[in-house]
Amino acid sequence: MKPERAAELRALMAHVQDCYLNDRAVDRGERTGYRGGAYEFRLGGVAGTATHGARAAMASWLRAAQRKLLREG
Repeated sequence: MKPERAAELRALMAHVQDCYLNDRAVDRGERTGYRGGAYEFRLGGVAGTATHGARAAMASWLRAAQRKLLREG
């Protein structure tokens, strides 16, 4: 992963985490939805899914983004 991309993903993670903790909408071009029995949260080339609600999908996205940074960053 290019350093610029890693920095962008870290910034998105910080914003999503702040929104998650303060129960606000992310408003950064994320795509959310309910498909196939699961809530989806997609942003910055990373996806998170959960069956317990949109907020859980956001938490799943944070974990997936962290894994992506550790693996590629």
